[in-house]
Amino acid sequence: MKQSTKKILCLAAVLAFLGLGLCAATLALSGFDIARLSVPSTSDRTEHVRSYDPDGVDRIVTDMSWDSVTLLPSPDGQIHLRCFEGGGFTYSATVDGAELHITQKNTETKRLPDWFRINFDWDIGRNLSLSLPKSFDGDLLLELDAGSIVIADGLELTGALDAKLDLGSFSAKSLAARSVTVQCGAGNVTGQNWQIAQYAFLAANLGDVTLSQVSAQDVTLAANAGSVAFHELTAAHIEASSDLGSIEGSILGTESDYSIDSLTNLGTCNLTDRRGETGKTLHLSCGAGSIYVQFLSPPLAA
Repeated sequence: MKQSTKKILCLAAVLAFLGLGLCAATLALSGFDIARLSVPSTSDRTEHVRSYDPDGVDRIVTDMSWDSVTLLPSPDGQIHLRCFEGGGFTYSATVDGAELHITQKNTETKRLPDWFRINFDWDIGRNLSLSLPKSFDGDLLLELDAGSIVIADGLELTGALDAKLDLGSFSAKSLAARSVTVQCGAGNVTGQNWQIAQYAFLAANLGDVTLSQVSAQDVTLAANAGSVAFHELTAAHIEASSDLGSIEGSILGTESDYSIDSLTNLGTCNLTDRRGETGKTLHLSCGAGSIYVQFLSPPLAA
C-alpha cells in the first residue's frame, strides 16, 4: 500500500472518530437521553416491590447498569423499592448494618448487535422507583452507568445526596438536603426550589447545568461542553465555569456584597472585577462564551 494511501486512510479514520464524538455531544446538548438506546427490552420483565423500615437505615446506595431511578415520597413513611426483573437483569437489595445497598446485575452476555438495537418499547415507568419518607434521616449515594435520575417534589434529606451518572440526566424539584453533589458524564443537570444547608456541587461534562430558586452556603456549577444558567440564586460563595458555553444568571443580593473575579477568553462579560464588602465571593470563568449576571435585591420583609 502506498504511503499516500495510508495517510488518507488514517485521516479518514480520525475524521470519522471526531464525527462520532461531535454527534454524541450534539445529542447530549439537545437533551437527548442516550440511555434510551441499546437498553434491554422491558416487555419480558416482571415487577417486584420490596419494603424496608427506615429506622434502621441511614444510608442508601444504588449501583445501576441500565435503568433510571425515580425518587418519590413514601405514602406510609416506609422505604419502598419497586423494580422490574427479567430480560437478563436482576436486582439485589441487602441491608448491611445501617446501609441499604441496591445493585442491578446483568446475567446475560450481550451480543454485538444488541448494543446497537433501539428498543421502541422502552418505558420509564419500568425503571427503578424508590419511595422514601418525606424527611429521610440519612444519605443517598446513586451511581448509574446508563440512566437518568428524577426526584419528585418534596424530598427532604437530613444527610447528603451524591449522584454520579455516566450516560443520563439529573432533575430534582423541591429538594432539601445537607449537601448535594451531582456529576454527569453525558446529560443535563436541572434543579428548582432547593434548600441546601451547606454546599451544592453540580457538574456536567457533555450537557447544561441549570438552577432556579436555590439557596445554599456554597454553590459550584461546571459545564465542559454546555452552558450554565442560574436564576434567583442565594449563596455566600458562588463559582461557575463553562469551557464551551455561556454563563447567565441572577443572584438575590446586591453587587457590592460580592468580591467578583471573572474571566472570558472568547466572549464578553457584563461584570467588573471588584472587592466586596461582606466577604461573599463570585468566581466566573468562560472559555468560549459570554457572561451575563444580574443582581436582584432581596424582597422587603412583610
